Amino acid sequence: MADLRKIYPESLPCRVNYSRKTSFKGKLFILLCVLLVDSGGATTHWVVTEDGKIQQQVDSPLNLKHPHDVVIFMRQETRVNYLKKLEKQLVAQKIHIEENEDRDTGLEQRHYKEDADCVMAKVPLGDLDLYDGTYISLEGKDISPEDYVDSRSALPPDLEKPDCAKVYELPYSIHAFQHLRGVQERANLTSPLLSKEDPIFSSLSHKLGRSVDEVGHRIHQGLLRNSSSWVLYNMASFYWRMKNEPQKAVDCVVRALHFSPRQHKDVALVNMANILHRAHFSADAAILAHAALDLTTDLFTSHYTLGNIYAMLGEYNHSVLCYEQALQAQPGFEQALRRKHAVLCQQKLEQRLEAQHRSLQRTLNELKEYQKQHDHYLRQQEALDKHKLLQEEQILRNIIHETQMAKEAQLGNHQMCRLGQQQRSLYCPFDLPVRYHRGDLFEHVHYVQFGEEVSVASSVALVSERNSNQTAASPQLHPSVSGDQDPAAALWGSHQDYTQRMLWPQRTDCAHEYPSVPPAHLLPTYYLPPETQALSPVATLLYGKSSPPETVALPDCGPIPQPYPALLPASLDWPLEEKELPDPFASQILQLRSGGWTLEQIGSRVAQAMKQATIPRWQVHNEAALLWRAKGNGSRALQCLRQVLSSVPPSHRHLPLTNAANLLLHHGLTTHAQTLLEQALALNASEPHTLLSLVSVQLAQGNVTAYLCCVVCSSTPSFTIFRTVPAQRVLPAWLRTTLVYSWRNGRPVKRSRMHPPFLQWRTPYFLRISGPTIPSPGPSGRWRDYTSLGWSGPEECQRTRRVDLTTVASTWLAVSAKNIDITEHIDFATPLQEPAAEPLCNANLAASMHTLDHLAGVANRAAIHYTGESQLREVLQNLGKDKFSPQSFEQVGTRIAKVLEKNQTSWVLSSMAALYWRVKGQGKRAIDCLRQALNYAPHHMKDVPLISLANIFQNARLWEDALTVARMAVEIAPHFVVNHFTLANVYIAMEEFEKAMRWYESTLKLQPEFAPAKDRLRTIQCYLLTKRERRQP
Repeated sequence: MADLRKIYPESLPCRVNYSRKTSFKGKLFILLCVLLVDSGGATTHWVVTEDGKIQQQVDSPLNLKHPHDVVIFMRQETRVNYLKKLEKQLVAQKIHIEENEDRDTGLEQRHYKEDADCVMAKVPLGDLDLYDGTYISLEGKDISPEDYVDSRSALPPDLEKPDCAKVYELPYSIHAFQHLRGVQERANLTSPLLSKEDPIFSSLSHKLGRSVDEVGHRIHQGLLRNSSSWVLYNMASFYWRMKNEPQKAVDCVVRALHFSPRQHKDVALVNMANILHRAHFSADAAILAHAALDLTTDLFTSHYTLGNIYAMLGEYNHSVLCYEQALQAQPGFEQALRRKHAVLCQQKLEQRLEAQHRSLQRTLNELKEYQKQHDHYLRQQEALDKHKLLQEEQILRNIIHETQMAKEAQLGNHQMCRLGQQQRSLYCPFDLPVRYHRGDLFEHVHYVQFGEEVSVASSVALVSERNSNQTAASPQLHPSVSGDQDPAAALWGSHQDYTQRMLWPQRTDCAHEYPSVPPAHLLPTYYLPPETQALSPVATLLYGKSSPPETVALPDCGPIPQPYPALLPASLDWPLEEKELPDPFASQILQLRSGGWTLEQIGSRVAQAMKQATIPRWQVHNEAALLWRAKGNGSRALQCLRQVLSSVPPSHRHLPLTNAANLLLHHGLTTHAQTLLEQALALNASEPHTLLSLVSVQLAQGNVTAYLCCVVCSSTPSFTIFRTVPAQRVLPAWLRTTLVYSWRNGRPVKRSRMHPPFLQWRTPYFLRISGPTIPSPGPSGRWRDYTSLGWSGPEECQRTRRVDLTTVASTWLAVSAKNIDITEHIDFATPLQEPAAEPLCNANLAASMHTLDHLAGVANRAAIHYTGESQLREVLQNLGKDKFSPQSFEQVGTRIAKVLEKNQTSWVLSSMAALYWRVKGQGKRAIDCLRQALNYAPHHMKDVPLISLANIFQNARLWEDALTVARMAVEIAPHFVVNHFTLANVYIAMEEFEKAMRWYESTLKLQPEFAPAKDRLRTIQCYLLTKRERRQP
């Protein structure tokens, strides 16, 4: 045990001090440690080197970040064994799934080729006409149709048709099967096209007339003479079956059934069964065919008809039985034989497909179980890695330890060493032993570098002297300070005066360095590197061990993870794509980290690191994001940060949040940047980079007083505390209420009151820069002094291009802003074969609170004057442009109509249909679709249809309704730029200029570079200025 402690003291889970007198508790503790060391040896955690030393393996899972924690050490070994067992189970389960997976993709084609019944049938059941017409001929009943019609009478020019309903008004009769649904709904009956070879065309003799129309006329004349003839009604139904008009045919056949004697009812029953079967009421047809079987002598026709009906209903066993009965009545009838084999073929195919479906479902369930076990495995692996020390850090610890133990320090020999950035590295000028405590300022030192010249002013004296009461394993630090001086002051020097100068500068310093609060893109940004989180030294691994690469390459962080991270949604892409905005602060950080490399060399090195995978991937992506920030490509930087956020360990999640916030701050997206920083502070409230970033965000938002703070430094035994004191506790109240300036061109133009001389230099720190100030209402009869608010003067207004405020600026809130992929709702891939169609919504949707029918514009939508918004045509054509090429307006409308017809409850499709009708200029249909979208959309999604509704109302000059729905949209999603911009446009239309300016300003706070809002705001300012000058005497 003593040898182990001497070789690697911090690696054992516990340490033992031997003494001559040991208590019972001490003996028990010694036994526990021996057992732990023995169990560690059993797991290949400890190895013997070539020189006989016992040490840990670098890649051992028992190599812990906190090796002194006994409980974690014991749990870690249990978890290692459990993971090995779980891995074996996963491999066995995956082999079982692959062996039992049904991969027969050609089952249907092979069945048609190999099955005997399929071969006999020659064609599949679906290719046979199961509506094949049948009838029982009147001649078979020894009835001559010529006896019931006058075939010799002259025919008039206008031939009449037999209208059975007019000839005789039939009372309700259950004998006529009028209780069947198909008979009751005969007014809505439809039937497929009738083949010219259908047997029904031979049901009426040519002796009755030269054409079907002549026969129909003579049947009509016969019915007028004898309105109770069941023969004539059957003949009339034959006529209407030839004409393929099922409603008229049913009217005739129910009367034939009503008047038929019992022995002849089978004629009408088979006739009606055929009509209802062709009209898709096959269940009713089966009832009629069975009734005919009880009466008929023509068993062949009834069984054959019933076989077709059961085949259509999917009752294959009954269908085969009926076909067999028909073949017994008329052996060798080919149609019945082929249909029988086709039904048997289809029945066996469906059985095989169902068996395959059950197999695939079983495989799917096994895959879900496998995925569940795999996720459990990953969680256990993550728990294992959480306590495991990274291999790179273990190597560095070994180097530091071996360096300490390599040489014995000579008496009196000492050197001055200094701490590097983040206090994680130590720089010493001479290659001599360095001993220090693992505590105080040196808690996080993981790297020692020799041979560099060190400035004595910022150094700590480290000596290698050994006191008489010290052992070799207990090195002591002797800083070159006296008394109780703060170690931080010894390391960095006394910085109280410097802090005072930084926080309370002289007036001349302010005027020279900070004449105004800079815009967002000029404020300092920060970078939170992985090295600050006790992780591997990324900068050293990337730039310290190799020379700059000669090839030129740029890092690609790969596709955006789906779904988008909730904190970095798709709505951020658009403002970052507008222009490149290089970040000089990011460039300086990269040059410091790389030792002076160019951005091209850094990009090539990061790209190489992505391919080599020697550094954790999320850390390389973090470095790549910093490079793209330096280059000014915000979209690529955001793409890398999304990758970091989706793969970073939860304990370091605040790192990408802080870096993403600095990216958004540089591009003016201060509101979202503040949200990210607040999330980061919730994870790590003591990170200085995050606090400093939040100060920059507040400065960019003009909220200077809220985050003016004093830095109070105090030393504790292990770390330095930074406390923030709000300005309200530092400044007198009268100072906070009077230090408000108006600014023009970056300089103050008017001071609200004179301040004492000793306070005037503090003014810039209390300035609110929230854009042009909206004037408060002044006394009646006086014009407001707009020029005092920092607006443009008349000369500048003459040079400024103005926007026509009377022009309606159409807006559209895309569903992609809600992280919805429109290609998952609309099929843009399948070629269109159907004729052009238009998306129609339910115009009769019941009114509710969601449909906003209390608004006059919605209630009277049929009467609104809406001119349309043709400028949105391109938006509709490019709906799926990210994955598919643009399509014509009519094609997109047809695709929307196709899916909307199947799913009327989709608010996404209803919103797309409304966009279509907005382009077409049909306000009623657009509002119908928006009512439907509002009815089914979740509350947090309702701003999408509300913005469209506001545009329609504004176009129709229904401004109060437009104002109502635009306000609702802002309340639902106050972080969307388009919602603020739309509300401002409504106020413009109402000539409420000051309210419009307020909302244009809020639009620019969300997106400072949004040009339409800037132009409209400047136009309003110039309009108010020129209006005032014209009215002044």
